[in-house]
Amino acid sequence: MINYENTIKLMVGENVISNLPYTFKQRDCQRIMIVCDEPAYRLGYVDLIKYAFISDPVDIVYTYKGIRDIATTKDVEEIVKQYKFLKCDGIIAIGKKAAIMAAKGAKVLLTEGIRYCNHYRANALTEYPTQNVYLFCVPINFGSGFEALPVARIYDKEANIIYEFNTAYAETNVLVLDTKMTDIIPPKAIATYGLFALSLSLESY
Repeated sequence: MINYENTIKLMVGENVISNLPYTFKQRDCQRIMIVCDEPAYRLGYVDLIKYAFISDPVDIVYTYKGIRDIATTKDVEEIVKQYKFLKCDGIIAIGKKAAIMAAKGAKVLLTEGIRYCNHYRANALTEYPTQNVYLFCVPINFGSGFEALPVARIYDKEANIIYEFNTAYAETNVLVLDTKMTDIIPPKAIATYGLFALSLSLESY
């Protein structure tokens, strides 16, 4: 197992998801929401995450599994609604690009104290965050390195536009690359993209 941390904590290795409860407690998170897409839910990856928390006092209080092929404003706004209603203090995003983008978009809105995507002021940060939202990303495939970038792109179907949240508030706090969560990808590819994510993290530093 490898841990590397600057602004993003990178956890790489077999069964590193078993360390997630400890990592959450380090950040004083007690009520967790899972955001996932259909493949992550269907293939049992969400169950693996829940099993890691089975004997831990940290609670997974809600799972949003409505993500399809692209992150939409409907997804983001529903995540924000449930997160606030259930008084969550952290998000685990599991899945492909859309799930992680939706979670990042929700983190931006929650941190800025905004309810709707179309109220976001591009490239503007509040002087003081409304609340700290810890985002843990567990991708089940890798490719572009978007998991490590402070960017979220959210599609508004009704307006037929894409909102781009290019802000530090879209940054992943903890990036988890676990072979158990990516067994549909050859080990060599996992190793390659693990190093790529590390290089991005170093570059951002």
